[in-house]
Amino acid sequence: VGLCARLDAASPPSACRRRDDLGRAAELEEQALAALSGGGGVALPLACLGEAAALRRRHLHVLHADRARLADHMARALALAAGDFAGAAACLEYSVLGVAARFGPHSIELAFELHKLSQLLLHALLGGAPLFTTAAAALRPRPLALAAARLAGLPVDFPLVDLELAATAVAQRTRVSRCVAAQAARAEAIMAVFLDPADVRLGEIRDFVQNCRRTVDRLAG
Repeated sequence: VGLCARLDAASPPSACRRRDDLGRAAELEEQALAALSGGGGVALPLACLGEAAALRRRHLHVLHADRARLADHMARALALAAGDFAGAAACLEYSVLGVAARFGPHSIELAFELHKLSQLLLHALLGGAPLFTTAAAALRPRPLALAAARLAGLPVDFPLVDLELAATAVAQRTRVSRCVAAQAARAEAIMAVFLDPADVRLGEIRDFVQNCRRTVDRLAG
């Protein structure tokens, strides 16, 4: 408290507020991870991560690594602990954008994140649950996602899922399935540049791409 008082006397109030908010966000992130590893349910981790995300939004750029990491944690909590694959994908897309900004639109790191994202969306498609809930839309507003994608240096045709409601559930699922297939294909193309042809991960992503394409054909039919 004494240090904060000294800072307040010598610098704008926002300097101390920023430090305190980001320190609190780090504590909340640690609490959430501990709760997740302890297997005590998803309510507490999501509450901690949500509060941490709100604090970081006040002070950090949308593509900051700390915000991307937090989005990854939220995706994990929603997918593994709550079974909400659509909500998890909405969170992970922010992580994908952060990774693209940090490592580049053609990096192996981005390929791995894209693979995770396409897996989450495929689970959501095959699970039959509603894909576009109010909660999912709130996690990743469409205009902000598009702006962040441009800032991350991603090409115009980069496959992002549109959270706007389609006219019918069938049209909605078909559109998402095509996006999933495009994400998986992009991940495969990037991995093929970096990985040995015999690498088991390359075989796995190729099998996954084929599975995605079969899903697209089935939904389109």
